[in-house]
Amino acid sequence: MTVTIAFNVALLYLVAANVLLILGYVLFVRHRRRRRDAGAREIADTVVAFFARNDLGVTADCYPVVEGRRYEAAIETEPHKKLRCSYIIEQALIKHVQRTTGKRLDRVFWRFPISRKPEEAAEASVAAAGPSGADADSYLTDGFAQAQITYQVDEGSWEQFEAARRGEREIATAGGA
Repeated sequence: MTVTIAFNVALLYLVAANVLLILGYVLFVRHRRRRRDAGAREIADTVVAFFARNDLGVTADCYPVVEGRRYEAAIETEPHKKLRCSYIIEQALIKHVQRTTGKRLDRVFWRFPISRKPEEAAEASVAAAGPSGADADSYLTDGFAQAQITYQVDEGSWEQFEAARRGEREIATAGGA
């Protein structure tokens, strides 16, 4: 018994061409993703270097937007007096990234986590300044000092409550008249 198998050569070429096209597309997508991720790392490194020149320690992440043509940066650093006008710094940073890498940074998102107690923040600020203490950044400790809000809760009688309610009614009726 003899078995004969006939191949349609044109169909075989079509299947081979489809397999090659799919393989080429997968390689193209992987290359584009790798290039986009490399651009994001390059921008993040540029942002960290930009702030390192001013003795500010930051961590930066960069995210591609619109097919990797534009990027967004997320910067995290401790609150510092030099960063009060972050919008102005952001504009200078965007221009610096454009000149240095040739890539477009659209937006910068800032995060200023406060993970310490006020006393620890003051000690860390003085320790970072060194023995002279001339460069100590008191921005965070000053902010904590201004934000000290104290609440006092006392017991009161029912008559005091009623007097306070009557006072509110009198104010409301006098303001409406």
